[in-house]
Amino acid sequence: MRLLLIILVTATTLYTTLLAQWERCNVPNNTAISCFALSGTTIYAGTSGALLQSTNSGTSWNRININSQSMRAVAIDIYENRITVAAQGILESAVITSTDNGSSWTVINTGLTNSEVNSLARMGVTLFAGTPAGVFLTTNNGVNWVQANSGLTDTAVAALAVMGTTVVAATSSGNIFLSTNNGTNWMQTAHPATTSFNCMAVSGTNLYVGTHGDGLFVSTNIGTSWSAISTGLGDKKVLTLYADAPNLFAGTYGTGVVRSTNNGTSWEEINTGLLDLRVRAVIVHNQYLFAGSSFGIWRRKTSEVLSSAESSSTAITTTWCFPNPATEIITITTPPSLENSTGTIRYSVVNVQGEEVMHIDSDNKNVPVSTSVLPNGMYTIVATCGIQRAATTLSILR
Repeated sequence: MRLLLIILVTATTLYTTLLAQWERCNVPNNTAISCFALSGTTIYAGTSGALLQSTNSGTSWNRININSQSMRAVAIDIYENRITVAAQGILESAVITSTDNGSSWTVINTGLTNSEVNSLARMGVTLFAGTPAGVFLTTNNGVNWVQANSGLTDTAVAALAVMGTTVVAATSSGNIFLSTNNGTNWMQTAHPATTSFNCMAVSGTNLYVGTHGDGLFVSTNIGTSWSAISTGLGDKKVLTLYADAPNLFAGTYGTGVVRSTNNGTSWEEINTGLLDLRVRAVIVHNQYLFAGSSFGIWRRKTSEVLSSAESSSTAITTTWCFPNPATEIITITTPPSLENSTGTIRYSVVNVQGEEVMHIDSDNKNVPVSTSVLPNGMYTIVATCGIQRAATTLSILR
């Protein structure tokens, strides 16, 4: 038996030398991203107290502060020269708007009896807001809002989408409603899942929904019928979707980013180099796929994820370190994908900056590791044996 534990307090070896496809964008550490939006050549990301703006495909980002540092931007609408943001906080929530690229903001809550907006969707001059109290709409840039709940028997709206002249509302209770008259009336349609809906995406005549435990579904007839499209989906909690059929990207609760190149018939994880596997926002912009997580923004060239399969020598798997979250000590078990490998396995612990802070070489099936020197935060453990690799996430919480 051989067990070697080396603490590298000054290590600068980047994780990208181990699994080098996703690239961490240059934003402050621990920046939690809630959403993305596009306007021409500019990409915006919503976070706590601010929008992040990039005009060079994510190479650099500018911070645009919003009204309150205690609120996070959860939805963004950009129309002509106006940015509208749905912001949520523990003590306050608001919809705010700016016509000077964020130099100043105006609260536009008049008529919005519930300002906890979960989703924004636009049809021409009409902006829809989905809230726990139903749907509100404005046709005058938020000067006033009108509640539009006629026929909406479930008002806990979690996501909105627009398909041509139809507005779709999905609720956190697992129901789907359609409006074909600009929100005047709603009609309930078939719903494919028993759990709540988290997100929707539209591509052509395809409507995709992501659920909080039942995976993904698609409708080709605006909700009249649905088909499950979760083959290969390791985590059925889908937090975000991007659709440009036949190519689809989804961000999940615990298995990172998954992609489909066949309209959801099959899915594959594409997490090589992605250090945080809880992905809350995905978008494609200017030849890059962007992922927003609790620890920042990541990007990867779309040519990598659409033209070739992810390397089979790397497996992003479920947790094989316990307990997790951990405090002072963990036990690492041999990852399932490496159980038949021969030779010593190296376990590298990598922080969110991409630095290897610890590694352990062992040929044991169960390896106890002291984590007392690790600060609180998220880490990735990479197991390497020859050309085979596996990765899992580790949380230190005291």
